[in-house]
Amino acid sequence: MADFVQGSSCAVKPSSAAGSAHNPGLWERFRDRYRLGRYKLLPADPAKSLALPEDHRGHTDAQWEWWYFNGHLETASGRRFDYFWSFFKVIMDDDTFLGLPVRWFTKPFYVPFFFGGASLLDRGRRKYAFGVRGTLPFFWMAHCSKDDLDLRLFDYKARREKDDTFRIRSSVRGKTLDLQLKPVRPPILHGYKGRGVLDFPKARHSYYSLPRLDTAGTIKAGRKVEKVTGISWMDHQYGFIYSDKFKGWDWMCVHLANGADLVFSQVTLFSGDVLPQSCGAVAYPDGRTVLLSKREFVLRPLRYWKSRLTRITYAVDWEMEVPTMETRLRSRAHVDGQQMIVWPMIFWEGSNLVSGLFEGKETSGRGFLETFGDYNPFGRGIYKTGMLR
Repeated sequence: MADFVQGSSCAVKPSSAAGSAHNPGLWERFRDRYRLGRYKLLPADPAKSLALPEDHRGHTDAQWEWWYFNGHLETASGRRFDYFWSFFKVIMDDDTFLGLPVRWFTKPFYVPFFFGGASLLDRGRRKYAFGVRGTLPFFWMAHCSKDDLDLRLFDYKARREKDDTFRIRSSVRGKTLDLQLKPVRPPILHGYKGRGVLDFPKARHSYYSLPRLDTAGTIKAGRKVEKVTGISWMDHQYGFIYSDKFKGWDWMCVHLANGADLVFSQVTLFSGDVLPQSCGAVAYPDGRTVLLSKREFVLRPLRYWKSRLTRITYAVDWEMEVPTMETRLRSRAHVDGQQMIVWPMIFWEGSNLVSGLFEGKETSGRGFLETFGDYNPFGRGIYKTGMLR
């Protein structure tokens, strides 16, 4: 049986402050971005639960923090697109390079690094494109609010509105997305006792998902603007996320036609072992969420693809099994070449078709996969990150 069941009481609480994020002035932005004192970085507290909507905001005590949106869209004419949007914030004060603190090289200023990636797949034409934005050396071209979800990285933007919806914008190879996302299901608070904390060794962090968001907006290519509708997924993680012991991870989410949503995530060490704190979840249309421990699900790679550009090999088709729930699903990538090069990371992030058994009944759906494959970047042995103390 599953470890823990979250009920509908986990729904996002309404907030009168929603969408009223503080808009800092030039001096405040400069002072926050180029501070003389170091950041006090803290791991997630396993005794405390996440508080939403407050924790949609940016966290200045998190070493790594990222927000993900992905989804499946369709135009009135029947064209189908799959999209991905991301925003990363990194504070490297506690990292070391060749045994020396990175902060020695950045003094007198302590400067966060912001970067992000977005992708768009035209399913009918099988055309995939991705874009990258980064603040190095343009540190002033990003904004990450400490009061609410309000993010900006050049032309990548995301914010929470007054009605608790989300507005995201991105541009990829001449195509511009402008989307409004409405959560229709309670959040999933992953990890220990459903508090939203993953207690990884030297990488304890907070993690929650909004598994199903009704999506509407526009896609613009040149002068042509088309309306789109669809469904999206959101992830937000913050704290100490990386460790130099981690080889990578495999993450996948699924929207099934019967209304159920699933997510699985496993972290692999260089030894080949999978962390037992890896987790999964099943969210039902009635608002229930069943959390899964690693011992309750199995992820099996079925087919591999090797990038000609980076020479990295990724498992792009997978089988997801939860034996106690009579669930066995298979995912098949729409296009093999959905690799993203978002310095300093390279990974495979793309959409797929899903089919198989859910609770003993045939079903189908759509999903997204993120995997690092056999990526082993130069410098891992001399650059140390994570909870070093």
